[in-house]
Amino acid sequence: MPYANITITVQPNLNFVLGQYIQVINDENNFLYGQVVSYNPGTGSLTFEPTNYVGSGTYTSWTVIGSGIPGSSGTSGTDGSSGTNGSSGTNGSSGTDGSSGTNGSSGTAGTSGLSGSSGSSGTAGLSGDLYKTTSVSSLTIGTGTQNLTVGTGLAYTVGQVVVIAYDISNSMGGDILSYDPGTGAMSVSVTATTGTGTYNAWQVNLGGAAGGDGTSGTSGLQGLDGNLATWRLSSSTNTGTDPGSGFFALSSGLTWGTTTTSIAIDNISYDPAINFSSYLDYLQPNTVLKIVKNDDKNTYKILLITARDPLEPGFEQFSVSQIASAGPDPDANDVFYFNVIGVSGSSGTAGTSASAGTSGQDATSGTDGSSGTSGTSGSSGTSGTDGSSGTSGTSGTSGTSASSGSSGTSGTSASAGTSASSGTAATSGETTIYSGTSGTTETLPPA
Repeated sequence: MPYANITITVQPNLNFVLGQYIQVINDENNFLYGQVVSYNPGTGSLTFEPTNYVGSGTYTSWTVIGSGIPGSSGTSGTDGSSGTNGSSGTNGSSGTDGSSGTNGSSGTAGTSGLSGSSGSSGTAGLSGDLYKTTSVSSLTIGTGTQNLTVGTGLAYTVGQVVVIAYDISNSMGGDILSYDPGTGAMSVSVTATTGTGTYNAWQVNLGGAAGGDGTSGTSGLQGLDGNLATWRLSSSTNTGTDPGSGFFALSSGLTWGTTTTSIAIDNISYDPAINFSSYLDYLQPNTVLKIVKNDDKNTYKILLITARDPLEPGFEQFSVSQIASAGPDPDANDVFYFNVIGVSGSSGTAGTSASAGTSGQDATSGTDGSSGTSGTSGSSGTSGTDGSSGTSGTSGTSGTSASSGSSGTSGTSASAGTSASSGTAATSGETTIYSGTSGTTETLPPA
């Protein structure tokens, strides 16, 4: 049965929006998942509908983490020019007994419309929270509570998953029990280990080691190179079985041009080798995954999770809807990094209809921008620069066909009208996370 709405007070002037998914955390054993019903930026009053929870009890201290916010709408396409009228066919001589002459031949197809201009670049993303740090504390690899000193002023909170790595062969992963941003003192409940030994030079990060610096993009797109971790692509198309440690499998296999409808992800990532079972278990429908080839950022797929299939030991399976795809067919064992993006942005405003011309030739679809209106279907504009992932606009209406000549011998064919030019692409929305701390006393829903 559904849970009753909960209202808490957080910081004012945040960017929570209706329908956004949030996580409300007291500690690693007591937290809720829900969807925003309303938020007052003036008072900080936040009402949400719980969708899942862990633990029980009544608490007065909560940390609120939100998912991505929707992207902005694209601009409307311009009106296409009218097709020119065909010249009239010559009248045939009258048949005997007044019978009608034969119809004139149909006009030739119109030429393809001009390509639309490229979409404008997305706005620069907001600065994210800081997690990457180091520690010189002497620790022996093993499960249980580990105490260490890291950098000060970081954004860690209780219950988050952290990775403590000496190198790729020696690391620990677990949940944060406490962190003091003033002194850097951190306590971690380690649940997964790789390697053995005692070391005093550690790399510490949230949920996986930080990726390398990406190449600079236009208009603030450089931040997209951060990632959760990397997995290798399996050649299998069976997403109902475990693809193997460090691997993921797509229903479309290695054929990149085929639409993907499901994905299987092993709980252990390839690099770093971390158990993401708890993290993957709580990915919700409407979460957007972007998988990008590690050595070619132009080969990627953007997938919207539509359902989380029954939990399986060792891996997770999701039903997905493919939003976008680009690049050539990859090879088996190619390395891809995973980005977990927020809820997809709203679609761009449709362009106005073009005046009718004769039928134009079909054109290929533009990526991510809203489609310009066609003659019958004029060619689309060139691809706009990727934002996070704006959804496509609606198609233009078709032009009417040329009328036939008057009765008698066939008239000359009508010249084709030019098809309508495409509209500009929609600007993609950026994804960010907003956190707020509630002082409101709330009780977890009963089991």
